[in-house]
Amino acid sequence: MTNNIEARPDGLPPAFLIDAVPGAVEALTHARRTEAGGEVLRAATNEAMRARRGKVQTLGTPPDTFPGPARGVSTAEFDALQAAYADAQAAESAYNRRSSAAWRSFATLISEGKSEPRAREAVSAFAQDRHADAEAALAALQEALREREEAASFLRTPRAQRPLEDRAHVLRLVQDQIDAFSPVSFATEVAA
Repeated sequence: MTNNIEARPDGLPPAFLIDAVPGAVEALTHARRTEAGGEVLRAATNEAMRARRGKVQTLGTPPDTFPGPARGVSTAEFDALQAAYADAQAAESAYNRRSSAAWRSFATLISEGKSEPRAREAVSAFAQDRHADAEAALAALQEALREREEAASFLRTPRAQRPLEDRAHVLRLVQDQIDAFSPVSFATEVAA
């Protein structure tokens, strides 16, 4: 199996590959669950940062600056704001580490598992099913076009803009694409 899988908008490998690699579905579910709490933690960090506005000022001169209480803010209030912000940042950072680890684990599982014989056989079976679907779709398209031409001929209506020869050429190109990925080629890919 080659690695030329097109990039998907969601960044995930195709579902057939996830299904074929043992443990990948569970790893993906775990990664998604781990990621689910991120918005709440980011919101908490942003809220803690907003609470500090106007109450914390930068002291010192660059490059040696540090936060300090703004005028009229008690040290106790300043310390509480700083602690809340630090706690929120720490929780978000811990979440980011867990989430990243879960996604790395999923990616590693896919990367290592896609070359396993069991996964290759499952992907081959999927490809053969899709090949059969493509053959059936082409046959249905050819039949629909034939019936449409027959009906147009019966009604004596003008034919489509393209001549029949162009349509036949396109159908041959589609047939060539289907034939290029025959079940025999799937079997040799699995054996490789």
